[in-house]
Amino acid sequence: MSISRRGTFVGAIAVALALVMAPSLPASAAPGPAVTTQESDCTEAAFDRNLSAAAVDPLIPDGYELVPAFTPVGAPPRVQGLINVVTCEQVVLEGPGGASLGRQSSVTYVIYSARLAGGGLYVVSYATDNAVLAARYRQLGWPVDLLGPRTQAASVSGQDGSQQYAWTLQGPGWDGRVAAYVPAELNPVESSGFAAVHKTPDGTVLYLCYANSSSATESAVTFDLVDTPVAALAAIPPLIPNPAAPGPSSFRGTFVVGEWTATLSTEDCPTGPA
Repeated sequence: MSISRRGTFVGAIAVALALVMAPSLPASAAPGPAVTTQESDCTEAAFDRNLSAAAVDPLIPDGYELVPAFTPVGAPPRVQGLINVVTCEQVVLEGPGGASLGRQSSVTYVIYSARLAGGGLYVVSYATDNAVLAARYRQLGWPVDLLGPRTQAASVSGQDGSQQYAWTLQGPGWDGRVAAYVPAELNPVESSGFAAVHKTPDGTVLYLCYANSSSATESAVTFDLVDTPVAALAAIPPLIPNPAAPGPSSFRGTFVVGEWTATLSTEDCPTGPA
């Protein structure tokens, strides 16, 4: 997974409340690693998308400080946010102690997070098209929307002849599109790690910890997320209009390819927020 920052792109991790939530397990029922995914042959687009402070503040528990974002004079306050859109062709799920939970093919997920002042991200919205992964995460209290079977991800040729990797996100409350231009030359593969956090309604703090081996390269990203939960949280409408051309304009982001391991548990990540 990847983190994108203005002017700096670092290979790292890499996202509305669940439509149907399974009961959260008490913290004592999930000591240590709870669900681990070995994700390979992955493609990701990561891009900054600032959040409305008024919309996101009710979702952030006490004790977590968000990073302010540049806010034009007279506009409502904003905080820094990040969107990660990911598809992995192979995902192996493991439970506590490495117990096999099965192998899944072509798994897509979307994460919308707020940046934390102490480092890392606080997840405010997460969606996936894989019912098995969604069920496992929901059992632990992680917020999950289940995308529908019409969710797709594929390499496509743009109107200008460029190569793009495009996502169509479909499901209850979701009707969106994201595309990332494939850079002509990719940066070298590097090892990295990153952490995201979410506090469940019963007070359990869950950490999503990534260990990555991936290439992260600056890229242009286009997106239309107006008809998704992102729209209720973003500081400005999640569609960038270009008066000179139809459709959304490009936005600076990061194109990521590689593989990684993600562990969702009650144990803090090595690089995670305290």
